[in-house]
Amino acid sequence: MSQGNKMLLTFHTDFSNEENGTIMFYKGFLAYYQAVDLDECASRSKSGEEDPQPQCQHLCHNYVGGYFCSC
Repeated sequence: MSQGNKMLLTFHTDFSNEENGTIMFYKGFLAYYQAVDLDECASRSKSGEEDPQPQCQHLCHNYVGGYFCSC
């Protein structure tokens, strides 16, 4: 899982792209990704953080990509 807006992919080969001694050239690759929204309003004690205090003093409203507080 990658935190933030950057991701590093490292590819390793076992040189299994040979068939009967002939090198087979494959173009491209397939990659799948999934964006997971962080629920900033959830109890931080569940996420493993040391400080279990909520993000807001009153009401916390979570939305995709962020949150806001209200009273």
